[in-house]
Amino acid sequence: MLANNSDNLYLYYCDLRLANFDVNSLASLLNKTDSQRFLAYKNQLKKRQFVVARYLIKHALHKLFAVPIEHQYQLVNYQNWFVKQANRQFTVSISHSQDMVVIAVSAKHMCLGVDVEQHKARDFIELAKLFTTATELELLQRSNNKKYTFYRLWTAKEAYFKAQKSSDIELSQMDLSLSLCNDTTHLAEHYYYQQALGQNEYSLCLLSKVPIKGQAQSVTIDKYCLHDK
Repeated sequence: MLANNSDNLYLYYCDLRLANFDVNSLASLLNKTDSQRFLAYKNQLKKRQFVVARYLIKHALHKLFAVPIEHQYQLVNYQNWFVKQANRQFTVSISHSQDMVVIAVSAKHMCLGVDVEQHKARDFIELAKLFTTATELELLQRSNNKKYTFYRLWTAKEAYFKAQKSSDIELSQMDLSLSLCNDTTHLAEHYYYQQALGQNEYSLCLLSKVPIKGQAQSVTIDKYCLHDK
């Protein structure tokens, strides 16, 4: 588990390929608004991503803060998770890509953003021109592993976007090239944590205003039970 004890920052992920559950049964823990959104999805993968993300948050709050897993909640702006019974609010961030679902949660109000992306074949240089600075683009062009470099940079930008609610223009002007150098970086008044998931087929980036230590914790869903690794 990635945790910062002084600031209560935690990160969990689930590989849906390793999960065994009935998606409709798991959906019983959703609130009314999320239940309606869940039912509106036609794509089964999107349904699984959606319900597992909410389940991971409930699991984290239950495990870390003894919040009942059946608690009623309200998710505001995809960032503030309000537990009605306890009249308590947590900061959360959610991301999913193909079979990987990731959530970050903090007991404190803070800037928080997480992003996960599956590695796919793309025209990395042309796509990067849409959101990178000149320095970032040069580093990508010089990289011996353009796929790896591209996704480290992309997830860093996406995490920053989620935490700061930035515009695409701001992202293209914000140089995050230092995030390519180390897995843990202090950059632009933020702390970045990056990690490869799966068989190095996914890139993960977490951004926070507080220092980040440790690693993300994998959670396997087996029917109705959650097992930490």
